[in-house]
Amino acid sequence: MDFIGDTGLVPEKVDMDYVLSAVNLWLYPQQNGGLEMKTILRTINAWLYPTTGKTASFRLRTPETGNSGVERSLPSAVSAQETFQVTVSFTSPADDLNAVGLSDLAPAGPNSALWTVKVEKDWCSPAADYILVDGNKVEIVWMGIESYDQGQEFTATYEVTANCSVMKGSNPFVNGTLTYYTGNEIHEESIGGDVKTLIGDFENPWDLNADGKVNYMDLALFADVWNIGESELVYNEAANFVVDCDSQIVDYRDLQVFGDHWLESYQK
Repeated sequence: MDFIGDTGLVPEKVDMDYVLSAVNLWLYPQQNGGLEMKTILRTINAWLYPTTGKTASFRLRTPETGNSGVERSLPSAVSAQETFQVTVSFTSPADDLNAVGLSDLAPAGPNSALWTVKVEKDWCSPAADYILVDGNKVEIVWMGIESYDQGQEFTATYEVTANCSVMKGSNPFVNGTLTYYTGNEIHEESIGGDVKTLIGDFENPWDLNADGKVNYMDLALFADVWNIGESELVYNEAANFVVDCDSQIVDYRDLQVFGDHWLESYQK
């Protein structure tokens, strides 16, 4: 295949075999070196809408802002070890919609490795052509071989699980994107709608006395339950910031989280 790294460089005219080879490089990156989803979308579009001209190849163009109204829906709060559904919906803004790719992180940020995602092609409507899941990252592709008309509605539903040792508080879903072509013009949008879910009952649980500041008063409350487990009468579940599925003890991991938020302040 005539890709140069993962620059998005694609031959001007490609056939179905070329598209399938590119998809394989995306789906099996450890085996074959890997390509990004956007390069796959460009390859699909080059096959469906071949250009004319003398150049032998072209790169990914800067996307125009789209207007599909893409939005995410998810629960406002979940529990550790809970599996819940996330739904992303959008509508084709024009005729000749093709090479549609949805990418989402569930969630983003330093806590992301403790979340896993599951999705199936037929959980999407229309059914997706390809899906790729890597830890908390999900990518979904609709090829649009016959293209989609304006007004076509899309939904993508996937399952997310908050695993052991997930941290309490707010968890952002903020890096999702939708990329698609209308004809051979590329568009990209950030996913709107719901952008976070809580583990536990509070967005900033380290503010133990809920006065809008993380300071010595919270430290005193934390110290009162240091190395205390849930079986003891003085145990304070609120100070156990890191959810351990084996035992609930306020320990060094919770202290590290508390230190990360030391002297922060919040609007009440």
